[in-house]
Amino acid sequence: MESMERSSRSPVHAETGYSRPTPYDHIISYVPTEQDNELLIMPKKIPNPVMNSSTHMNMQRELKINNKLGINVLGQKGELDRVFRDKKREEFGKSLPEEKKSDFQLMLEKRRKAQDDQERDVKSEQQTPEFLKIRNRLVKSDTAE
Repeated sequence: MESMERSSRSPVHAETGYSRPTPYDHIISYVPTEQDNELLIMPKKIPNPVMNSSTHMNMQRELKINNKLGINVLGQKGELDRVFRDKKREEFGKSLPEEKKSDFQLMLEKRRKAQDDQERDVKSEQQTPEFLKIRNRLVKSDTAE
């Protein structure tokens, strides 16, 4: 009986389970209402002018269609295709036909080769001992006479 009397004297708070209400009970028991939702300012999506432009949408649509059809839009081979081609070329001793090179690329290759030749000459002159350089000069002068 004594336990019943104690419970009637100090009732247990329904939500917290404590015999006395806590100062935070009003926070715990708060449930948002529809009126609260109406007062809130809902965030809006920030507009992106590039994504909203018609040209961007048309381009994306065209890229998706070409991708589904398997058409390479850029007209270039992918990196994987190039690597496979290079490996095949190495295996067969460069018997595969090379891609056509433009005049600009050919001119760059010539300049690169000439520069490499000059660098090799300079290195070979720097590596040869002094007495061999003098001997070569003497031999050249003797053959010239």
